Amino acid sequence: MIAKAIKGRGFRGVLNYDLNEEKGEMLDTNMAGENARELAQEFGAVRQLRPNLSKAVLHVSLSAAIGEHLTEDQWREIGHKYLKGMDLDNNQFVMTRHTDTDHEHIHIIANRIKFNGEVTSDSNDYRRQEVIMREIERDYGLQSVAPSADAKKRAPSKGLIELEKRTGEIPAKTQLQTIIDKATADKPPFSAFVNRLHNAEVSILPSGKTGTPQGVSFEYNGQAFKGSDLGKPYGWKQLQTRIEFDPSRDQRMIDQLRQDPSPTNAISAELNTRQLLDQPAEQVTKTRPDLKETFEYLDSKKRQLEERGETEHRINVIMDESKKRIAQMIDEGKYPQLQIKEPEQKPKKQKNRDDMELG
Repeated sequence: MIAKAIKGRGFRGVLNYDLNEEKGEMLDTNMAGENARELAQEFGAVRQLRPNLSKAVLHVSLSAAIGEHLTEDQWREIGHKYLKGMDLDNNQFVMTRHTDTDHEHIHIIANRIKFNGEVTSDSNDYRRQEVIMREIERDYGLQSVAPSADAKKRAPSKGLIELEKRTGEIPAKTQLQTIIDKATADKPPFSAFVNRLHNAEVSILPSGKTGTPQGVSFEYNGQAFKGSDLGKPYGWKQLQTRIEFDPSRDQRMIDQLRQDPSPTNAISAELNTRQLLDQPAEQVTKTRPDLKETFEYLDSKKRQLEERGETEHRINVIMDESKKRIAQMIDEGKYPQLQIKEPEQKPKKQKNRDDMELG
């Protein structure tokens, strides 16, 4: 079960919404009013006890998981458990049950000002209500739902859900979340993450003009989204915990993306890692600076084989196997520790004394 609580200034607006007959019905109250106007007047009378309190309204929704069903009496009990647990059992309240969505839920409008004029404390209110939700789930045998602040994805709006039902197409926002989840599944290096997004036709734009980004945006199917709009884990701060980001190593790629974030700008959008290693190093490292040491290693290895007198065919076979092995490790997010060996210097031949010219 999920609880969402919002503090507000006006009672009349939320009363009009909650008491809309098309949405549901009154479930319980400790007030005498029979409509939104009368109830708003009652709330206002108690509000006069604390005229300087700007946000006296508490609007709460308690939602069960899709497929779970509770009786009116059970919902009423749950509403009162919430009120008591949040120290609102000596306050005015109106409780309604709505049936306009796929999941059963109730709304509670409560006055934060008690009948005696005291104000209900909102200290640690989020943590307190999460404890109450877990107790209700246990007492009523309900599905345990992760706290709303810990949800991985920001749920699609009602409009997007309706659009999907009409067209049968998955919204771009949902598709983008899935693409990013897959691209970060094995905590890849930043460059590999960008490469995977580009291969999926996703543009990525780091914020700012210079230096380390403070945010990130994505574009997919012609629609742009801020990372934070997709959900907390998709914002730049949390995204860095899902990939291997090294500012000193990846800054060049960040700057390149700022100039042109589109997939068509990067050679890596069209080629996999193994194919990249066959391209000119200078061209590839403009967008994949993390491969600079790899190219240096391969160049060193090729020089060593040539100095050993290996045939051209033999060199090509050995280099191909090396590139395959290295590319596989990079794609798995495991950058190989490459040691670049300098060509051995042949010792200088000392001149024989007989060869030296006599002065």
